[in-house]
Amino acid sequence: MIVRELIWTPDPASPRVRCARFERRVPFELRLVATIARALESCARNLFHEAVTVDAFAPVHVDDATWARLCNGNLIFEMSAAAVDLSIVVSPDAAGRIVSYAFGENPAGREQLLSAMELRVLDRFIAELAGELKPIRGAHDDAAVRVASPGCRAAYCELRISPPLGVVIGIAANEKPSRIGQKIASEDLEDCPIECSVRLDIAGVDIFTLARLMPGDVLPLETKVAPYATLNVGRDPIAAGEGGVLGDRSAFKVHELI
Repeated sequence: MIVRELIWTPDPASPRVRCARFERRVPFELRLVATIARALESCARNLFHEAVTVDAFAPVHVDDATWARLCNGNLIFEMSAAAVDLSIVVSPDAAGRIVSYAFGENPAGREQLLSAMELRVLDRFIAELAGELKPIRGAHDDAAVRVASPGCRAAYCELRISPPLGVVIGIAANEKPSRIGQKIASEDLEDCPIECSVRLDIAGVDIFTLARLMPGDVLPLETKVAPYATLNVGRDPIAAGEGGVLGDRSAFKVHELI
Protein backbone atom coordinates (compact mmCIF):
# COMPACT_ATOMS: atom_id res chain seq x y z
CA MET A 1 0.00 0.00 0.00
CA ILE A 2 1.34 3.46 -0.91
CA VAL A 3 0.16 6.30 1.31
CA ARG A 4 -0.08 9.75 -0.22
CA GLU A 5 -0.54 13.12 1.47
CA LEU A 6 -2.61 16.04 0.26
CA ILE A 7 -0.25 18.95 -0.45
CA TRP A 8 -1.30 22.55 -1.19
CA THR A 9 1.14 24.45 -3.41
CA PRO A 10 1.05 27.94 -4.98
CA ASP A 11 -0.35 28.17 -8.49
CA PRO A 12 2.47 29.34 -10.85
CA ALA A 13 0.00 31.63 -12.62
CA SER A 14 -1.37 33.15 -9.39
CA PRO A 15 0.72 32.76 -6.21
CA ARG A 16 -2.26 33.66 -4.01
CA VAL A 17 -4.08 30.55 -5.22
CA ARG A 18 -3.23 27.15 -3.72
CA CYS A 19 -3.58 24.00 -5.79
CA ALA A 20 -4.08 20.57 -4.25
CA ARG A 21 -2.10 17.52 -5.28
CA PHE A 22 -1.23 14.17 -3.76
CA GLU A 23 2.39 13.32 -3.03
CA ARG A 24 3.83 10.07 -1.81
CA ARG A 25 4.28 10.30 1.95
CA VAL A 26 7.84 10.12 3.26
CA PRO A 27 7.81 7.61 6.14
CA PHE A 28 9.99 9.78 8.40
CA GLU A 29 8.16 12.28 10.59
CA LEU A 30 9.66 15.77 10.81
CA ARG A 31 9.36 15.76 14.60
CA LEU A 32 11.70 12.76 14.70
CA VAL A 33 14.17 14.57 12.46
CA ALA A 34 14.04 17.60 14.77
CA THR A 35 14.59 15.40 17.83
CA ILE A 36 17.61 13.74 16.20
CA ALA A 37 19.05 17.15 15.27
CA ARG A 38 18.76 18.37 18.88
CA ALA A 39 20.34 15.15 20.13
CA LEU A 40 23.25 15.56 17.71
CA GLU A 41 23.83 19.13 18.91
CA SER A 42 23.88 17.97 22.53
CA CYS A 43 26.17 15.05 21.73
CA ALA A 44 28.72 17.20 19.88
CA ARG A 45 28.66 19.85 22.60
CA ASN A 46 29.27 17.29 25.37
CA LEU A 47 32.07 15.43 23.60
CA PHE A 48 33.92 18.30 21.95
CA HIS A 49 33.02 21.15 24.34
CA GLU A 50 32.02 23.32 21.41
CA ALA A 51 28.74 25.09 20.75
CA VAL A 52 27.53 23.82 17.37
CA THR A 53 24.29 24.03 15.47
CA VAL A 54 22.73 21.34 13.31
CA ASP A 55 20.78 22.05 10.11
CA ALA A 56 18.32 19.35 9.07
CA PHE A 57 17.38 18.71 5.47
CA ALA A 58 13.87 17.45 4.78
CA PRO A 59 13.67 13.65 4.53
CA VAL A 60 13.06 12.03 1.17
CA HIS A 61 11.81 8.65 0.08
CA VAL A 62 14.53 6.22 -1.06
CA ASP A 63 14.19 2.97 -2.95
CA ASP A 64 16.40 -0.08 -2.44
CA ALA A 65 18.87 0.89 -5.19
CA THR A 66 19.31 4.43 -3.83
CA TRP A 67 19.76 3.15 -0.29
CA ALA A 68 22.41 0.69 -1.49
CA ARG A 69 24.34 3.55 -3.14
CA LEU A 70 24.12 5.63 0.05
CA CYS A 71 25.59 2.74 2.03
CA ASN A 72 28.38 2.00 -0.43
CA GLY A 73 31.74 2.96 1.06
CA ASN A 74 30.22 4.55 4.18
CA LEU A 75 30.09 3.46 7.80
CA ILE A 76 26.57 2.39 8.83
CA PHE A 77 25.35 2.17 12.43
CA GLU A 78 21.94 0.68 13.19
CA MET A 79 19.64 1.06 16.21
CA SER A 80 16.01 0.47 17.08
CA ALA A 81 13.48 3.02 18.31
CA ALA A 82 9.87 2.80 19.41
CA ALA A 83 8.31 3.64 16.05
CA VAL A 84 11.19 3.25 13.59
CA ASP A 85 14.42 1.44 12.88
CA LEU A 86 17.24 3.94 12.36
CA SER A 87 20.54 3.89 10.49
CA ILE A 88 23.29 6.49 10.91
CA VAL A 89 25.37 6.98 7.78
CA VAL A 90 28.87 8.39 8.27
CA SER A 91 31.08 8.99 5.26
CA PRO A 92 34.86 8.32 5.54
CA ASP A 93 35.50 12.05 5.32
CA ALA A 94 33.01 12.83 8.11
CA ALA A 95 34.40 9.99 10.24
CA GLY A 96 37.94 11.32 9.75
CA ARG A 97 36.96 14.85 10.74
CA ILE A 98 35.13 13.62 13.86
CA VAL A 99 38.04 11.56 15.21
CA SER A 100 40.63 14.16 14.18
CA TYR A 101 38.75 16.85 16.05
CA ALA A 102 38.47 14.54 19.07
CA PHE A 103 42.28 14.13 19.10
CA GLY A 104 42.89 17.83 18.45
CA GLU A 105 44.40 17.14 15.02
CA ASN A 106 43.99 18.89 11.69
CA PRO A 107 41.62 16.74 9.62
CA ALA A 108 43.04 18.08 6.34
CA GLY A 109 46.31 16.19 6.72
CA ARG A 110 45.05 12.81 7.82
CA GLU A 111 44.61 9.52 5.97
CA GLN A 112 41.15 8.37 5.03
CA LEU A 113 41.21 4.96 6.70
CA LEU A 114 40.56 4.91 10.42
CA SER A 115 42.75 2.96 12.79
CA ALA A 116 41.24 0.55 15.32
CA MET A 117 41.57 3.20 18.05
CA GLU A 118 39.95 5.85 15.86
CA LEU A 119 37.09 3.48 15.11
CA ARG A 120 36.52 3.12 18.85
CA VAL A 121 36.36 6.92 19.17
CA LEU A 122 33.80 7.05 16.37
CA ASP A 123 31.84 4.21 18.01
CA ARG A 124 31.77 6.21 21.25
CA PHE A 125 30.46 9.27 19.41
CA ILE A 126 27.62 7.22 17.89
CA ALA A 127 26.94 5.54 21.25
CA GLU A 128 26.59 8.97 22.89
CA LEU A 129 24.22 10.00 20.11
CA ALA A 130 22.16 6.84 20.64
CA GLY A 131 21.91 7.70 24.34
CA GLU A 132 20.70 11.22 23.53
CA LEU A 133 17.95 9.67 21.38
CA LYS A 134 16.26 8.06 24.39
CA PRO A 135 13.08 10.21 23.93
CA ILE A 136 12.31 8.50 20.62
CA ARG A 137 13.94 5.14 21.31
CA GLY A 138 11.62 4.38 24.22
CA ALA A 139 12.37 1.01 25.77
CA HIS A 140 14.97 0.20 23.09
CA ASP A 141 18.26 0.76 24.92
CA ASP A 142 20.40 -1.61 22.88
CA ALA A 143 23.67 -0.24 21.52
CA ALA A 144 24.03 1.29 18.08
CA VAL A 145 25.83 -1.39 16.08
CA ARG A 146 28.20 -0.83 13.16
CA VAL A 147 27.05 -3.24 10.43
CA ALA A 148 28.46 -4.47 7.14
CA SER A 149 25.07 -5.43 5.67
CA PRO A 150 22.52 -2.69 6.52
CA GLY A 151 18.83 -3.42 6.66
CA CYS A 152 16.31 -1.89 4.27
CA ARG A 153 15.38 1.76 4.79
CA ALA A 154 12.60 3.75 3.12
CA ALA A 155 13.45 7.36 4.04
CA TYR A 156 16.64 9.38 4.34
CA CYS A 157 17.70 12.83 5.47
CA GLU A 158 20.97 14.62 6.19
CA LEU A 159 22.05 16.62 9.23
CA ARG A 160 24.80 19.22 8.75
CA ILE A 161 26.88 20.06 11.82
CA SER A 162 28.24 23.60 11.74
CA PRO A 163 31.98 24.42 12.00
CA PRO A 164 34.34 23.85 13.64
CA LEU A 165 33.25 20.23 13.18
CA GLY A 166 31.70 20.91 9.78
CA VAL A 167 30.43 17.45 8.80
CA VAL A 168 27.28 15.95 7.31
CA ILE A 169 25.73 12.83 8.83
CA GLY A 170 22.96 10.84 7.15
CA ILE A 171 19.98 9.42 9.02
CA ALA A 172 17.81 6.72 7.43
CA ALA A 173 14.59 5.34 8.84
CA ASN A 174 12.16 2.52 8.31
CA GLU A 175 8.74 2.72 9.98
CA LYS A 176 7.66 -0.22 12.05
CA PRO A 177 4.19 -1.62 11.29
CA SER A 178 1.41 -0.49 13.59
CA ARG A 179 0.76 -2.81 16.48
CA ILE A 180 -2.45 -4.77 16.16
CA GLY A 181 -4.73 -4.50 19.17
CA GLN A 182 -6.01 -7.37 21.24
CA LYS A 183 -8.10 -9.85 19.30
CA ILE A 184 -11.72 -10.55 20.27
CA ALA A 185 -12.65 -14.16 20.70
CA SER A 186 -15.52 -15.36 18.52
CA GLU A 187 -17.54 -16.54 21.54
CA ASP A 188 -17.52 -12.97 22.90
CA LEU A 189 -19.60 -11.92 19.89
CA GLU A 190 -22.26 -14.63 20.10
CA ASP A 191 -24.81 -12.41 21.85
CA CYS A 192 -24.16 -9.32 19.73
CA PRO A 193 -27.02 -8.49 17.36
CA ILE A 194 -25.94 -7.99 13.78
CA GLU A 195 -28.01 -6.22 11.16
CA CYS A 196 -27.56 -7.34 7.60
CA SER A 197 -29.37 -6.85 4.35
CA VAL A 198 -29.25 -8.27 0.87
CA ARG A 199 -30.09 -6.44 -2.33
CA LEU A 200 -31.56 -8.86 -4.84
CA ASP A 201 -31.54 -8.65 -8.60
CA ILE A 202 -33.11 -5.83 -10.62
CA ALA A 203 -36.58 -6.39 -12.12
CA GLY A 204 -38.29 -4.37 -14.84
CA VAL A 205 -41.60 -2.75 -13.80
CA ASP A 206 -43.34 0.01 -15.73
CA ILE A 207 -43.81 3.38 -14.05
CA PHE A 208 -47.65 3.20 -14.15
CA THR A 209 -47.65 0.01 -12.12
CA LEU A 210 -45.43 1.60 -9.51
CA ALA A 211 -47.56 4.75 -9.39
CA ARG A 212 -50.73 2.77 -8.66
CA LEU A 213 -49.25 0.60 -5.89
CA MET A 214 -51.39 0.38 -2.75
CA PRO A 215 -51.11 -1.67 0.48
CA GLY A 216 -52.30 -5.20 -0.28
CA ASP A 217 -51.18 -5.15 -3.93
CA VAL A 218 -49.19 -8.12 -5.17
CA LEU A 219 -46.42 -7.46 -7.66
CA PRO A 220 -45.16 -10.47 -9.72
CA LEU A 221 -41.37 -10.46 -10.12
CA GLU A 222 -38.76 -12.45 -11.99
CA THR A 223 -36.41 -12.63 -8.99
CA LYS A 224 -36.66 -14.30 -5.60
CA VAL A 225 -37.84 -12.12 -2.72
CA ALA A 226 -36.98 -12.50 0.95
CA PRO A 227 -39.79 -12.99 3.53
CA TYR A 228 -39.38 -9.39 4.66
CA ALA A 229 -38.16 -6.90 2.11
CA THR A 230 -38.42 -3.43 0.63
CA LEU A 231 -39.17 -2.51 -2.93
CA ASN A 232 -36.65 0.02 -4.21
CA VAL A 233 -36.59 2.32 -7.19
CA GLY A 234 -32.90 2.86 -7.71
CA ARG A 235 -31.50 3.32 -4.23
CA ASP A 236 -34.70 4.68 -2.71
CA PRO A 237 -37.18 2.31 -0.97
CA ILE A 238 -40.82 2.99 -1.94
CA ALA A 239 -42.64 0.10 -0.24
CA ALA A 240 -42.19 -2.44 2.55
CA GLY A 241 -43.71 -5.88 2.45
CA GLU A 242 -43.07 -9.59 2.17
CA GLY A 243 -41.98 -12.00 -0.49
CA GLY A 244 -43.76 -15.10 -1.63
CA VAL A 245 -44.93 -17.04 -4.66
CA LEU A 246 -47.81 -16.26 -7.01
CA GLY A 247 -48.45 -19.24 -9.31
CA ASP A 248 -45.11 -20.16 -10.78
CA ARG A 249 -43.52 -16.75 -10.16
CA SER A 250 -42.01 -14.94 -7.23
CA ALA A 251 -44.03 -12.03 -5.94
CA PHE A 252 -43.92 -9.09 -3.55
CA LYS A 253 -46.93 -8.11 -1.41
CA VAL A 254 -47.07 -4.45 -0.37
CA HIS A 255 -47.73 -3.86 3.34
CA GLU A 256 -47.08 -0.13 3.39
CA LEU A 257 -45.81 2.62 1.14
CA ILE A 258 -42.71 4.47 2.26
